[in-house]
Order: sequence, then C-alpha cells, then structure tokens
Amino acid sequence: MTESPANLRRLALEIIATLVNIKRLSADQLLRRANVDENLIRRFLTDRDPATGAKASKRVAGAMVLDELAKEGRDLAVIGKLIEIAAGWDAFHLAGDEYMARATVQKALEVSRSVAEQEDRARVAAEARQREAAATQAQEQEAQLKQQSLLLLSQFDEATRDGDPHGRGYLLQDLLNRLFDLHQFPVSRAFQRNDGGEQIDGAFEMDGWHYLVKCRWRKKQADGRDLDGLLGQVKRSGRQTMGLFLSSPTIRRSLAPPDVDQHTPIVGRCGSVGLCQNPPFGGHQPAGLLRVP
Repeated sequence: MTESPANLRRLALEIIATLVNIKRLSADQLLRRANVDENLIRRFLTDRDPATGAKASKRVAGAMVLDELAKEGRDLAVIGKLIEIAAGWDAFHLAGDEYMARATVQKALEVSRSVAEQEDRARVAAEARQREAAATQAQEQEAQLKQQSLLLLSQFDEATRDGDPHGRGYLLQDLLNRLFDLHQFPVSRAFQRNDGGEQIDGAFEMDGWHYLVKCRWRKKQADGRDLDGLLGQVKRSGRQTMGLFLSSPTIRRSLAPPDVDQHTPIVGRCGSVGLCQNPPFGGHQPAGLLRVP
C-alpha cells in the first residue's frame, strides 16, 4: 500500500493529539524528539484560537506547526520522525485515552512497515536503473573503443603504404599517443631535455616505474645501434626507469645490446617492443609491464 503525504500528515496529527494528554509533555516527548524548532514549539504551547481566545488544542496547534514546516519543505521529515517515535511508543500512561493511543500506535506500526517496503522497492528500482545505465554506458564505451581502434589500425595500414619513412616515424609516435588516450592512460607527449640535447618521443609512469618511449619506423630492421640511444637515455635517468622501444619492422634480437631484456613479447603488426631497464632486472621483472594487444 502506498501512503500519500496527506495520509501521513493526518497520522502525525493523531500522534500529537492522542499519545500525550498534557500539552507541555507532548512538546517534550514528541515535538522536540522530532527536531521541531523551539520557536514553533513555543507557538504550539501558547497560540490561541482567534474565535474563542482559548489556547489552541494539540491537534490545531500541531497543524500550525506542520503548516509552518511545509513552507520550508521540512514537514515530511518531521512527520516521518513522529511516526517513527509512535511506532516504538509504550508510554500509554501519558495518554488521556489509552485506547485511542494504542490505536494510533498500531496505525503508526502499519504505516512504518508500509513506508519501509516503499523505500525498499524504490531502492531496488534505483539500483536496477543504475545497473542498466552502467551496462548501457559500458556497451557504448566498448563500441566506441572498437570503432576508434579500427580507425587507428586503418591509419596504420595506410601509413605502411606511405613512401615517407621519416614521416611514418612521427605518425607512429602520434598513433601511440592516441592509443594511450583511447584507453585513458596518461602519457607525456614528445619533449626535449638536457637543453634540447635529447629527444624523448614520449613518457609515462606505471606502478612506480617511469618509462621513456622511442618510436622507429624504417625499412630495415632495428638493431643494437638503434637501441643504443634509448638505452643511454635510460641510464642517464633516475632509478626505476625503463625504456620502451616501438619499432617497425621487428628488432633483430641477435644484434640487440645485452642490457635489453631478451624475453620481450613480439607485438603483432607493429613490429616489436624492446624493454631496457635502469637498474638491471637482476632476475626480477617489475609488476605490471605494459602489454600491447
């Protein structure tokens, strides 16, 4: 059963009117526990009926309190607190009519259960909507990732037919940066250091390791001479530094410097990736090495 705000208000007025007979005790036991402002409690105790001049009844004064709270949008919170208090009420000796008080408490218990069920249903529905939205977002992101990945692959394939090897090297650098961006992996673009004496094609940090990137795309296979430059940059860097050498075509491993790890995975169509480290591995590779699909 769905409880309307009007029904909840009527129940709150019954609680104020029937649970405690003496008005001052009603203010203490109900209104203050429901976090009603003191100025409204003062009015609850002192307001008079304009027609008769007599002090307003608990029901009339309670309606005034709820009306004032409604102007600030705070009435439902107080009503909910009053129903919560009534659902656990056992001080029936304070009531003027114990029978009426017990009936009001029983109604408060029923409404409390109903409200709790409503809240549970609303929570379950909200969680279901969140899961559905998350699944939809994941599907959209997956579709976008696939589309953008295919676009990058298409650009790579087009570059393989380009006759400008120097320009392809820069394109390979750009494709790598865009691949990182696509997977939301922070990477530093190409920069120079040591007063422009060294060109770094890219850099990133992962699991406490700093990686310097070098991109090469020429007709001949890369060999030890091509790796020497990156290896020197790594050795001139701080500890926990590694080098990532992205090459097309593949590295001639038999000619690679001994400092370069010989157990580096081959990277499908892009050629190969070489890894060199400062300090040396010492038989232990760092966790979370970059994996290129």
